[in-house]
Amino acid sequence: MDSSASNYTAQTVSAKLSYESPDGNAASSDSIYLEVVMVVKSALDHRPTTAPGSIQFEVKKPEWGDDTPTLEPATDYYTAEQVNAKGEGQGAGVRATLGTLAADTPYYVTFVADTNADRDFNGSKLCGYPDPSPKCIPLEKPKPAAS
Repeated sequence: MDSSASNYTAQTVSAKLSYESPDGNAASSDSIYLEVVMVVKSALDHRPTTAPGSIQFEVKKPEWGDDTPTLEPATDYYTAEQVNAKGEGQGAGVRATLGTLAADTPYYVTFVADTNADRDFNGSKLCGYPDPSPKCIPLEKPKPAAS
């Protein structure tokens, strides 16, 4: 369940559907937000790396064809200590476009996509976007949105 790029690895932690984005925006009447929490860390042995600011994933399923939602980072990168302190990340996380991921340290980041509310995610997978990775990450069935 790992997706590897040249300088980091990413693994899914959880997935859920929500009627509100992490920054508080409400979904339109026919859409819903897919939120995927991932753990990302440097793949360079005992060396830091730049946070993958441009990382995106496409949620793919054969029957969807080209109609695929694209997940983008919706939060900073937070260490486990920051996440455990507040539940969502406390203090300043590592900025996706400016920061450095410390060596040997996992960071948590939430990716989000606005998608069709009727979409069935069973059997879907996350693939690199816009350049598809040869390795895709299976997406667990998202927890349903709370009413």
